[in-house]
Amino acid sequence: MAKSLNIDKTELIEIHGADLILTVTKDSEDRMLVHVESEEGGGTIRISQHEEDSKTIVFALDRPEPSGPSLKLVK
Repeated sequence: MAKSLNIDKTELIEIHGADLILTVTKDSEDRMLVHVESEEGGGTIRISQHEEDSKTIVFALDRPEPSGPSLKLVK
């Protein structure tokens, strides 16, 4: 997995997938923050590293539960 991602050097941000809202910001310590929401107000959002490009993060809505280790966030 990539150790860091400099969004100042990003020339193009491309979002694929229906019903997702991504907000990318930086905090006071210059860390990249990604806030992900579903337009439908629910569902499961899966976040993973791209298989071929380690600097790319993939967001997917309502994918099947992973069979291996995972992190689940609940309210």
